[in-house]
Amino acid sequence: MSALSTILNADIRKALGNMVFNKPVLAINLGGAATVKTTNAIAYSVDGVALSKAALAAQSIAVTHDCFGNLVANGVAAYVQPVGTTVYYLLSLDSGGNVKVSQGSYAGQTLAFPSDISRINTGTGGLPVEPAGCTAFGVIKVAPTVAATFTPGTTALDAANVNATYFDLSMVPAVAP
Repeated sequence: MSALSTILNADIRKALGNMVFNKPVLAINLGGAATVKTTNAIAYSVDGVALSKAALAAQSIAVTHDCFGNLVANGVAAYVQPVGTTVYYLLSLDSGGNVKVSQGSYAGQTLAFPSDISRINTGTGGLPVEPAGCTAFGVIKVAPTVAATFTPGTTALDAANVNATYFDLSMVPAVAP
């Protein structure tokens, strides 16, 4: 009998077990808002279990996870996005229907590994890692101009000098959209 548990490669197991089955239609909630919405309910699976989430309304994009998929707590922190950078914010759902927001890195950013601060990595500006036990349903690409910074969950997504682009996902893509 076939089952996800018989697949030894964790990446393949996650790709097969975690996906979205419809188009959520992710967008800014309202003009001047720092929140997002979906116009459709979200049909998704986590670890092969079929789930659904009602359409989102006024959902905060305050960061819950860093670019490595680690929970923002205990020394791991979200950051204010600097001027002239591009950062991807991955929106995911856990099995309880809770929204998680992962903040990506920007190109050239110095990143310490939370479990080993002696190791340093340089940000690429790519997509963040999907948190364990979650399924990504959307991503927001935020690129403030040289005149603005961006604070996720606080700065309006349509603020002057902030460019935000929304993408619906069925799973985390191989490359950033």
